[in-house]
Amino acid sequence: CPSCDGRRMAEQAAHLVDEVIPAVPVRQWVLSLPFWLRYRVAYDHKLFSEVVAVWTKTVTNFYRKRAREQHNVDDGLCAAISGIQRFGDGLRLNPHIHSIFADGVWHAVAGSDVPKFQRIRSPTQREVEELTLAVRRRVLRRLGRLGVLRADLEDASCDLFREREPVLAGCMTASLLDRVAVGERAGELVMRLRDEVVEVRGNGIRCAVADGFNVHAATTVATRDRGRLERLCKYILRPAICNERMQRLESGEVLLTLKKRWNDGTFAKLFQPQDLISKVIALLPAPGTNLVRFHGQFAPGARWRPVITAVAATKRKQPSPLRDEEQRQRRMSWALLLKRSFSVDVLVCSHCGGRRELLAVIEHKPTVQKILEHLGLESEPPVFAAPRGPPLLAGLEASGA
Repeated sequence: CPSCDGRRMAEQAAHLVDEVIPAVPVRQWVLSLPFWLRYRVAYDHKLFSEVVAVWTKTVTNFYRKRAREQHNVDDGLCAAISGIQRFGDGLRLNPHIHSIFADGVWHAVAGSDVPKFQRIRSPTQREVEELTLAVRRRVLRRLGRLGVLRADLEDASCDLFREREPVLAGCMTASLLDRVAVGERAGELVMRLRDEVVEVRGNGIRCAVADGFNVHAATTVATRDRGRLERLCKYILRPAICNERMQRLESGEVLLTLKKRWNDGTFAKLFQPQDLISKVIALLPAPGTNLVRFHGQFAPGARWRPVITAVAATKRKQPSPLRDEEQRQRRMSWALLLKRSFSVDVLVCSHCGGRRELLAVIEHKPTVQKILEHLGLESEPPVFAAPRGPPLLAGLEASGA
């Protein structure tokens, strides 16, 4: 539901800005995966978590190493938030990772309980290329240790040829996928020997690609620019579907306008209604999957989380009594989210300028009807069509099967 996703985006972004990310410069790091790995991590969320762990550890090591080289900080600790996105433009399945890292490290200061933040210089293009190679190497190493560099050949489409010549069909499928067909390593990728290192090339400013692994690290937010930080958080938490770019045509087909024109000139996609549903289903995460991850000193139970987060800094400046459990768990109201996102205060009366207040929620049907009729509004609820069975079952009943 775009409305629910929009609320989740606005509410979580406000939470991250107000209570988690402190007043320090941040940098967005984005990791896109090669096509052959996207399908596997799309349905195996545990494997995706392994990839996320390798990715954040690689970037963390980069920050800690640069802190030692630039500022002689040996005990620096990092903090980050990752947003997992499963979609690309045009409703394409594209699992990838957006990580917001504090653009430096925290380290202990003698005589103080609050650590000091030390910013490091922006990475050069060469450093981003080296990090891209390191991410590729470590992800492949982790996949090899987990034994997941395999293709499930049983998922291939069954056909008459496979039924008639299963061995030959298996060999042909393995050859097509560049997999081992027989033996103990059946299903694994064929080993390749290279006489050169994997080529890494630049793909823009602070952006590099190596063997399908794409790293982007050009987006930064200054220390006091909290408005831009909230927009960045909304970007990594945004829903897959944008109502403003979707239009239902008279033919019943759905036109989806792309955010940017593709290199081949494509500017929109046309979907049949059933096909659109199938595309949306593929983007749904598995139940219980966390789309927002906290790493380093932002993680629960981290050593310095109670003293470096935004809410901790606010309490130090303006001490206030702790909120009770009900207040702490209460969701933000729609009115507050609308005011924060669109600068529209729906609680201000357009006639007198006074503040509106919620007095009561009326659920008694006769009372509701009287109020609506007095205001000249429709008082009868819409009539919904009767529910029907699955189309396949209806077709079988019609045919007498």
